[in-house]
Amino acid sequence: MIGLLSTLLVATLAIDLIAGEPPSRLHPVVWMGSLISKLHGQGRGRAYGALVFAITLLFAWALWLVPYLVLIRDGLFLVLLFALWVYLLKSSFSWKLMRSYGQRIAFALESGDLEAARKLTSEIVRRDLTDADAGLIASAAIESIAEGEVDGLTSPLLYYPLGVLGPLTQRAVNTLDSMVGYPYPPFRDVGWISAKADTVLNYVPARITALLIAAGSFLLGLDWRRSLVIARRDHAKTKSVNGGWPMSAMAGALGVRLVKRGEYELGSGNLPSASHVRLAIRVYDVSVSMYAAMIIALCFFVPFTALVP
Repeated sequence: MIGLLSTLLVATLAIDLIAGEPPSRLHPVVWMGSLISKLHGQGRGRAYGALVFAITLLFAWALWLVPYLVLIRDGLFLVLLFALWVYLLKSSFSWKLMRSYGQRIAFALESGDLEAARKLTSEIVRRDLTDADAGLIASAAIESIAEGEVDGLTSPLLYYPLGVLGPLTQRAVNTLDSMVGYPYPPFRDVGWISAKADTVLNYVPARITALLIAAGSFLLGLDWRRSLVIARRDHAKTKSVNGGWPMSAMAGALGVRLVKRGEYELGSGNLPSASHVRLAIRVYDVSVSMYAAMIIALCFFVPFTALVP
């Protein structure tokens, strides 16, 4: 069954681009988030945080293992396993969602509707945009597109050749980090292990993504050399050891300055505009396409047994 992993990934990518996300009530990541919200224990210590981390991972793994055992028992292995695998893999990454947000934010900015642009951008970034102007809104959107490429695509797909548990594990850890992995009270201790695990899992993907953004900018006729230079120069300006790489690479590719007030400035030049948000989506699409093609090619040589426990 050599090549089946590649076939399944192609099918899942197509479903993502056509249909997008499943309804919230049926989304495994939403289930993980609900579990974490019940367990996270604001103000609790690292030991409790480790327990939350372990329970969440076990829950994510059970989403695969329990139905797998049922399918084996009922003798419906291959057909239903295919559907199960596509469903769970789709829940672990998202291509369409981030580009959709970018397009809607760009349209709101082009229409002069800053309130709508602020509201949309606030749904994908952790910052106060109450009085943000168009440049700061566009900056936040572009930063989110670049960093979201790591969290939503590069990282989960990197672990896909290990089997479906690879992307599911990455998604569980990333969800934990987004909900409790804050370096300040009341989450500093309870979210410590989740934040560290997310940093480890995204370490290589973040740097791969910076290179992919530079490669995508080359194919689009943008300044790929500047993308690499800015990524190397500015990546350490962010608190995250990973997030600075893709964001700096995108700032260099677009020739703009990305700003999070009170924290960092990446790149050089003016703040971005709506047209830069749209250009960032193009870089995102091209770089993700190249990466997906590489993973598909790699998985062609991985036997189907990598999918099963």
